[in-house]
Amino acid sequence: MRHLGLWTLPLAAALLAGCGPSAAPAATAETAAPAAWHWEAQTVDLQGASSVGDIICKADGTVQLCLYDKSNDEYRMLVSADNGETWTSQFPDWLPGVLGRDEEVRHILSSDEGTWLVLVGPKGWNEEGELSFWLGTEENLTRWKVSDLVPGWELMAAPAFLGDGRLVFLPATLELELAPDLAVYDPATGGCTTVSGARKQAFAYWQMDADNAGERTDRSSIFAPCGAGSRYVYMTYGANGVQLRAIDPDTGTNTQLLEDVPGGAVAAMTGLPDGTLYFLNGEGIWRLAAGGTLPELVVEIPGKDLAASSPENRVSACLGCAADGSFLMLTHDAYGASTLTRYAMVSE
Repeated sequence: MRHLGLWTLPLAAALLAGCGPSAAPAATAETAAPAAWHWEAQTVDLQGASSVGDIICKADGTVQLCLYDKSNDEYRMLVSADNGETWTSQFPDWLPGVLGRDEEVRHILSSDEGTWLVLVGPKGWNEEGELSFWLGTEENLTRWKVSDLVPGWELMAAPAFLGDGRLVFLPATLELELAPDLAVYDPATGGCTTVSGARKQAFAYWQMDADNAGERTDRSSIFAPCGAGSRYVYMTYGANGVQLRAIDPDTGTNTQLLEDVPGGAVAAMTGLPDGTLYFLNGEGIWRLAAGGTLPELVVEIPGKDLAASSPENRVSACLGCAADGSFLMLTHDAYGASTLTRYAMVSE
C-alpha cells in the first residue's frame, strides 16, 4: 500500500462568526485616555510534539489541537477553554475506536457544527495497511467510504468544511488520479452533489519552461483550501502571480477573489460563516471581507519565512481564529515538530 498524505499534498483544510480583532475599551469622562493596544505573540509549548490536524475553534471559546508525541508514541488532545490563553492535555476518548494497532492518525478536520473528519492510515512500516475515513461527532465517529458517495473513487484530496457544515473535496483513486469534479457532501442529509470542472479550473494556468523546449508545464493546483461562508476558497498560482479563488457549490461558479495576493503565496487560510476570509503569508495575517476586494493586513508577522514563489518551495501551515478574535498559527520545522503561536490583542 502506498503511503498517501493527501491533506499535505499540494492538492491537500470555516471557523467562527464574529471573529476579528478585539475592540479596545473606550475612554469615559471618569477615566484616562484608553491604553494603547497591540498584538502580542504568545508561544504555546508543545514539548516537541507534532500536530495531526487543524486548529479547531468553537463558539464558546474552546480550542482543540490533536498532537502526536514521537518520543513515547502517544496521541494527546491539547484543549483550551479560554481561546488559547491556557491549555490542558487530554487523552482523545474516540481514539481507541478508530485507530488500529498498526495505524496512525494522519489528519483531523472539524466543521462549526461539530462534525469531525478523521483520516487514519498505516504506520510507516506497515505495507499492508489502508487509508480509512471516519466522520461524525467527536463522541460518535463512524467509518465512512468515499466510494459510497462517488462510485469509482476511494480517496479525497483538498477537503474543507463550508460554513453551513457541508464537506467539499476532490475525489481521488488509490493511484492519486484526481476526479474532474468537486464532491459536496451534506452530513445533515447524507446527500452528495458535484461541481463540474473544478480540476480544470485549478490547473488552468501554466508557464513555458525554457529548459523543456517551450513545452507546456502545469504549475497550478488547489492549495490551503477552506470554507468561507458557503464558498470553497483556495489559493492557486496564476500566470502572473498568486491568486485566491472561490467556488460556489450551489451555482458551480468559480470566482477570482484576488488576482495578485499581497505578500505572496498563502501558507494557510481560514474562513468565517459570514464569508470573511483570513489568510497567512510572509507578511502576516490578512483579512478579506465577504464580497470585498481589498485585503487588510491585520497582524504583521516579521521574520516568518512563509512566502514562496512556486509550489515547489511553498510552506504549509495552519491558521485558526478563536471566539475572542485572537489568532492561532501553527508552523512546522524540517523535522516535523510543530510550533503553535497565539496572537492576542493586549494593552500597554
